[in-house]
Amino acid sequence: MQKQALSPDEQDRASVAGAQIESLKVSAEAARDWYAARTPLAARGYLRELEAAVHGVAEAPPRWPQYFHYELTGERVEPAPRAGLDRLC
Repeated sequence: MQKQALSPDEQDRASVAGAQIESLKVSAEAARDWYAARTPLAARGYLRELEAAVHGVAEAPPRWPQYFHYELTGERVEPAPRAGLDRLC
């Protein structure tokens, strides 16, 4: 079976999705490192919770907000503005 070529719009969305996935990987690694600097136990707990969250979203995507963004500021994890994300999708 031959695959259909993606339209330019679908190609753009796929490119944005790929960039967002890479950004999420970098953010997850930074968060893991942040927790690991405190204790290895915290880092393992973070990874377990992240995995559970990913599985939860995969099971029922409509239940979850489309975007979530945070920043690590010193000792705190804080929600951050969504600036720029809306225009990507």
